[in-house]
Amino acid sequence: MAAFADINEVYQQVFKVANKSQKGGYLDSVTFNRYAKLAENDWKNDAYLKYDSGQKNWDDISALRKTPSLISLDGAGYARYPYDYWHASRVQLPFSQNGAVVPVTGVGDNVLAELLQSELTPIDSEHPVIIYYDDKFRVLPLGLNNIEFSYLRRTPVPYWNYTVSSSRKVFAATGGAVVNDNMGTSFASNDVDTGSNQITLAGHPFKTGDVAFYTSNDNTTVGGLNENQQVYIIRVSSSVIALASNYTNAIGGVRINLSSTPAGETHYLANFPDILSGDSTDFVVPNFATDDLVYRICVYLGIYLRDSNVVQVSEASKNTSNG
Repeated sequence: MAAFADINEVYQQVFKVANKSQKGGYLDSVTFNRYAKLAENDWKNDAYLKYDSGQKNWDDISALRKTPSLISLDGAGYARYPYDYWHASRVQLPFSQNGAVVPVTGVGDNVLAELLQSELTPIDSEHPVIIYYDDKFRVLPLGLNNIEFSYLRRTPVPYWNYTVSSSRKVFAATGGAVVNDNMGTSFASNDVDTGSNQITLAGHPFKTGDVAFYTSNDNTTVGGLNENQQVYIIRVSSSVIALASNYTNAIGGVRINLSSTPAGETHYLANFPDILSGDSTDFVVPNFATDDLVYRICVYLGIYLRDSNVVQVSEASKNTSNG
C-alpha cells in the first residue's frame, strides 16, 4: 500500500517556502483540495505510463497493485469492476490450458467485430478476449464462469483538514477546529425509515448498483448494517435510496432490512472503507506527489520557488499551475 502524506508535512513545506502563516485565510480548503487532487492524478498518470511500459522508477506505482481477484461472470459474460478499480494490470483464466496460463486479451469493439467474423482467429477458451466499458466489462467466449482479474487500485478522493476563519473554510494545520471534508454522504438516524427500509438523502449522487461503504460516527450502527459494510445502492428517487447486499439484489430491488435506528447518530455512505478511521491528518496523496502539491500551492500564491526540498515536480504540474 502506498504511503500517505500528512497534512502537517505539506503545511510545513508551504510555510517554509512562503515564510508566512496560513492564518490570514487567503487559501480556502476548496482551492486546496482541487490542487491536491490534480497533484495526485498527475503523479498516478505519470507513474502509470512508466509502469505500463515496463520501466521501474523510484515512485513505482506497483504500490497500488491489488491481489488478483476471482470475478464471476453472468450468462452474457458481463461483470462489474471492483469498487476501487483504476487500471487493469493482468487478466487471465483461473485454469490452465495444456499446462500454460491463458491470458485474456483486451480488444475494442472494432477488433471484436473482426474476430467474430474471422475463421482464422476464433474466440474460444484458448483465445478469450475482454472488452472494457465505463462501468463493466465483458469476457468472451460465453460459458466462462469467472476470470482472474489483477488491477491497480484507485485512491480515495483527497480531503484535507480545514478550520473556519472569517466564515471561510481555510486550509490549516491540526491546531484548529478540525473537520474532515469530502468524507462521504451523511444522513441522520431520523432519515432512516425502518418500515420501508429506505433512507431520505436529499440531492444524493447515487444511482442503482453503485457501491458504497456504510459507517457511523461512533460505531452505533443502524440495525441490519455493520460498521464499514460494503453495500449497493437502490435509487428510489432523487431524494430517497435503499440499500442492497449485492449488485444482483440492487438491480432486482431487494432491500436490506433496516430494523432499528440509534437516536441522534450521524451515518455516512462513502466511496471507500474506513473513511472515518485512522489519523484525521492523513491525506491520500502518496508521499511522491507531495512536492507537486507544494509547487502548485506556491505558484497559486505567486511565490517564487527557491526551496531545495521541492525537487520532484512533474511537467503536468508545471503546465497546469502556470496555465
